[in-house]
Amino acid sequence: MTRIKLKYVHEFIDRHGHARFYFRRASKRVPLPGLPGSAEFMDAYATALEQRAPDRTEIGASRIVAGTVGAAVVGYLASGAFQMLAPSTQKRCRITLSNRPGLR
Repeated sequence: MTRIKLKYVHEFIDRHGHARFYFRRASKRVPLPGLPGSAEFMDAYATALEQRAPDRTEIGASRIVAGTVGAAVVGYLASGAFQMLAPSTQKRCRITLSNRPGLR
């Protein structure tokens, strides 16, 4: 039997011995009917592929007010200068900056 490998498709055998296929992207799981390669499966796969992934916003973005120290810290952590630091230095800076009052 030939296996078709499709991006974002996860398969497993359920407790009843049936093969199950799911389209999984950005933690959204959509069941796909039929067997890979069948018309109904490929239609459902194409539909799932066309769906746009949800926009990712930064965690805590709604709590940061422009012009505050918190906004400056967030800007620094997202900057290229911070990204060029060694991983151990980044970790130490994150710990130091997150322990400031008002940034929790």
